[in-house]
Amino acid sequence: MSLPPSLSPRLGGLWRVRSPHLSLVVLLAGMIGLLGVGARSAEVETAPPPRAVAADGDPLPPGAVARIGTGRFRVGRPYPAALTPDGRRLLVGRVILDANTGLEVGRIPDLLPDGGQVDHVTVSTDGGIAVLFVTRKDGVPADGSIVLWELRKGDACRTLPRPLMGHPHTVVSATPDGSRLLALDAYRSLVLWTDLDTTPKAVPLGKTEGGSWYDGPRLTTDGKFVVDVGPKVRLWDAATGKLAREFDGPKGQTVRWAVSPDGKQFAAISGPSIPFGQDKGETTYRVSQWDLAAGRETRQLTERLTTRAVRSGDTLRLLFTPDGGSVLVLDDDGAKQQYLVRRWAVADGKASPEWAIPMSSGYGNIPLLAPDGKTLYHVAHSGVRTFDLDKGIETSPDDLRAGGDYLIGLAADDTQAVTLRRLDRLAYWDLASGRLLREEKPLAFLSRYDFPRIFSRDLTLVSVDTVVGPKNDRDTVVYDRVSGREVYRLRGERCGTFSPDGKHLLTLSPDYKAATVSEANTGELVRAIPCAGDDNTFLSPDGSTFSRPRRTSTQVHSATTGEMMFDGKAVLPEHLKLYSFGSMAEPGRGPFDEVVDYAIGPGGKSFAVAAVRGWGFADGKRPPQDRILLFDTAGKKRLWEANPVCSPKALAVSPDGAVLAVGGRRVILLLDAATGKQLRRYEGLVGDVGKLRFTRDSKRLLASDGDGTIWVWDATAR
Repeated sequence: MSLPPSLSPRLGGLWRVRSPHLSLVVLLAGMIGLLGVGARSAEVETAPPPRAVAADGDPLPPGAVARIGTGRFRVGRPYPAALTPDGRRLLVGRVILDANTGLEVGRIPDLLPDGGQVDHVTVSTDGGIAVLFVTRKDGVPADGSIVLWELRKGDACRTLPRPLMGHPHTVVSATPDGSRLLALDAYRSLVLWTDLDTTPKAVPLGKTEGGSWYDGPRLTTDGKFVVDVGPKVRLWDAATGKLAREFDGPKGQTVRWAVSPDGKQFAAISGPSIPFGQDKGETTYRVSQWDLAAGRETRQLTERLTTRAVRSGDTLRLLFTPDGGSVLVLDDDGAKQQYLVRRWAVADGKASPEWAIPMSSGYGNIPLLAPDGKTLYHVAHSGVRTFDLDKGIETSPDDLRAGGDYLIGLAADDTQAVTLRRLDRLAYWDLASGRLLREEKPLAFLSRYDFPRIFSRDLTLVSVDTVVGPKNDRDTVVYDRVSGREVYRLRGERCGTFSPDGKHLLTLSPDYKAATVSEANTGELVRAIPCAGDDNTFLSPDGSTFSRPRRTSTQVHSATTGEMMFDGKAVLPEHLKLYSFGSMAEPGRGPFDEVVDYAIGPGGKSFAVAAVRGWGFADGKRPPQDRILLFDTAGKKRLWEANPVCSPKALAVSPDGAVLAVGGRRVILLLDAATGKQLRRYEGLVGDVGKLRFTRDSKRLLASDGDGTIWVWDATAR
């Protein structure tokens, strides 16, 4: 028997012992040891392979093959956000990020029995407690809860009961030690919570009359006073809950306001009142600085902002720098699709040079400043972007600067993914590694407001819904992607979708009563198929069939003959209703589940439905929360129903028809299409899955995250 070289010298020394009997013992022990080494070697050989890494070197979750786009500073959606006082951690909803690297370092779990989304978050000034206001799952406006979370221990302290008449309420701010916090209920009644570390008590402070549109009352940084700014400025003593001072505030409507870190001043954005929600109303907004002790305006920082109308909470933002030396405003310049960063010195009102943050796709406009005042964090739909505040230079990862990537197709025999960046240019990625291969020049013919934009499979044609009239009148316009030339225009048609083989274009008639099949290259009419439904169409993987969802049902039609192959009215459960027709139970019809997506199998042989629990099930007889149903279109019957806990958002059937993929909240499921049995469960995504797409060989599944990240998953489970 020969020994491994690494063991021979050591064991050779053991042979030279004083007793031949002992030599035999040592020899046997050595052989046993070698057998142990062999066993351990076998274990090493059968150990699971190391986790895959993304193109930037960060590890991928199990089952992920690649990631297109960075995983850093991604949050899934622009939840309310807060920085810990030391600036080391960034809380966005339940996600806890390292503020320097953008890597996720923790996540606060679901705090209500049925999940719930975070509508407000703040951190006590000692950095120990996070206070979250949590509503019901999927934003259903039921009774909300305030949850205190120990950041250092990673555990929930307590959930506060609903105050007063049980109306939902929102957390506004907390005292430095986390022992008291301020809340505002749905009727603008202030509630001061005290003794949080023992037996919480709710102290009513009265109603806020007028107040700001978007910034509610708050505690001063030292926790001594509660301040509310509106037509009247009111200060309450936080220890006793008694009104301490009251004086006239900014004239007109206060839109945003903030208190200085020392609690001595506040700044406000105000202007003439416009009826809330009146989109066409425009006015002039000014920024003023006030002395809280004197109860008067000390100076006007600017008499005119670029913003002319406040149409949402994202329009304007205002805050003080951490040292209290400057007032900062994010001024919405909608015409140029950017936020102007404007600053004024508190001491003399002198303005600093302006610079701009390009608006990313989606929504969200939450600015946060690092404690040293050097870094501006901008929380938006595509993630958290970072900027050098003094220089106005963006320091975010490249794809965050691009506003995220959105999957539009596959190229090079499905070895490359093609995405749309900045809403007007294509990027090509290696599907195996997630590495960026190239980026094309902007497509000049694409307007930011054109939607949807659908690309043919070979990416030579682009179908764009173009608004041509005041009542959302639209034309489907098809462009040559390379030259930007308009190839043809289908007047009055909308919602253009190319068939998977790229030969035909499917559109909907202006009255939504028919689907039109046209030659993709010329626009020549092939056939019109009478069918009713919503303004969505779902094509089977081979393009031979399509469906249109309807309010209480849906139909599957042959794209080649127009024949109706399946009418779901007779087989869909009574509770299922299409989500886009509202979320309230109809009188006399009872409660229902909301359908969130459909998918058709190859040849239209199967039809899948994903639904989540809707409102109205107050009698306790609710069906399962999440429902995935598969129907046999030929036999017109339900094959199976699965009830996975995943909050489904998207569906896709593999081209071979064997697997149904379900995308949900931070999770992807692969189900056996024949039985509904779960084959794989993939976790680790940042946000909700917005879109699913299989490669043609059914081996890879691409999933678009809600923030513009695309994941490539192993779909070979059978």
